[in-house]
Amino acid sequence: MVSSGSKDVPAWQDEDDKNVSVDIKSKDRLKKLRKSEEEEAIDGEEYAQRLRSQVLKVNNNVSWATRAANVKSADGEEDGMNLLKSTAKLTGSQNRLLPSAVLDVERMKDANISDVPDCVIQTVRFHTNSQLMMTAGLDKRLRLYQVDGKKNPKVQSVYFEDLPITSAEFSADGDEVFVSGRRKHFYVYNLAAAQIEKVEGVLGHHDRVLGQFCVSPDNKLISILSTCGGVQILSRKTKQKIGDLKMNCDVNCCAYSPDGCYLYTAGDSPIVYQWDMRTRRCVRKIEDEGSLKISSLAVTGDGGLLACGSQNGVVNTYDVRGFHGHDPDAYGVIHPATRKSVMNLTTSISQLRFSPDGQALAMASHVKKEGLKILHVSSNSVFSNWPTSSTPLHYVSSVDFSANNRFLAIGNDRGKVLLYRLKHYL
Repeated sequence: MVSSGSKDVPAWQDEDDKNVSVDIKSKDRLKKLRKSEEEEAIDGEEYAQRLRSQVLKVNNNVSWATRAANVKSADGEEDGMNLLKSTAKLTGSQNRLLPSAVLDVERMKDANISDVPDCVIQTVRFHTNSQLMMTAGLDKRLRLYQVDGKKNPKVQSVYFEDLPITSAEFSADGDEVFVSGRRKHFYVYNLAAAQIEKVEGVLGHHDRVLGQFCVSPDNKLISILSTCGGVQILSRKTKQKIGDLKMNCDVNCCAYSPDGCYLYTAGDSPIVYQWDMRTRRCVRKIEDEGSLKISSLAVTGDGGLLACGSQNGVVNTYDVRGFHGHDPDAYGVIHPATRKSVMNLTTSISQLRFSPDGQALAMASHVKKEGLKILHVSSNSVFSNWPTSSTPLHYVSSVDFSANNRFLAIGNDRGKVLLYRLKHYL
C-alpha cells in the first residue's frame, strides 16, 4: 500500500540540471524514459520531467511528482535539488575545516513533524543525492519526507502488511529502499516506480530471521546480517543470493569501504573481520582494543578511518592505512593502536555515523537517555557545548547526516526525528 503526502509538497528544481547529461540507453532501468530507440542521453532538466511523467504513469497518487517549483531552504538559499535526482550528489562546504571548540547548531522543526509515528524510530536515513529523508519502524511503515528545515512535508508513506521494520537502507544510487524485519523475507521499494518487490529464499537452513542491511557504495552488493555469524551476500541487480560469509561468533554490525571492495563485520567478540568482496575471503582480523563485544561499525567516506563501538560504551577509531604495517599473531589477528578512544558514553553503542565529509562522528546509545555525543575527528575531541542536558534527545534510536553535511537528524523512542542545522556548512 502506498499513500502520498499533501498536495502542497513541492519538488526541487535545479537550474544546473541543463548542464548534466544522463545516460538513458546503457542502463536498463532508464531505458523506459526514452522516446525513441536512437536516443542515448538527455540533460538533467529533461530527465527530471520524464521521471515525473513515469511516476505519474505508474502511480497517479504520487502528487509530489507533478509539482516542480523553486523553493528555498531554511537558510534562504536556493537548494536546487530534485527529490529523486540521481545524476549529481549534494555538495556542502567540504573544503572548510570544522572548528573543534564549538559545534554551532540550530534546532529546526522536527524532520517528521508532518507525520509522527506512534513507535520507536528504528531507522532514519537521508537520500544520497537529495534532501529526501526516510524513517521506518515497527508500525510497518516506511515514510519519506522532503527536509527543508521549515515545513518538512511528508512525501509518501508505504505500508508493509507483514513486516514490522527493524532495518531500512537506500541503495547507493538512491533508486531503491531495502526494508527488513525479523522475518525470512525482505522488501525492495522502487522510488520512481512506486513499486514493492518481495524477496525470499535468502536465508540458509539454520538461519531464522534477517537482520541489518549493509549496501555496497559501488551499488553491486547487498549484505544482510543473519544468525549464527552469517552474512548473506546478494546481487543488487537481481536481488538473488550469490554467496555468504561466516564469522566465528554472532554478527552484530557491518560497514563497507567506500569503493565496495571490502566489508568489515563484527559481533560478539573483540575481533573485526575484513573481507575482500572480490574473493569473499577474510583478509584481515583486527582486535578492537579493550572491547569484549562490538556493537557498531562505521567507515569514513575516504576509507581512511574505521570506528568501532563496543557494548561497554567505548568508541575506538583506527587508521585503516596503518593496518598494513602490523604482523598478525599466532591466531591471525593484528593489534593496531587506536587513533582515539572515546569514553564519554557508558552503555552499548547502537550506532556510529560519520558526516559525509568525515569531519564529525555521531555516536549514539539507545540504552540510556540523552545517549549522543559528537566527535570532532581531526582533533580527536568530543564537542562539550552540544548536546546539552536540555537537548530533548530522550532515547536516541537512529542518527544520520544529510548528504551536504548541513543537517543532523536524530530519531528517538517517541517517534520523533529531531532536526539540527550545522551552521558551519551554510
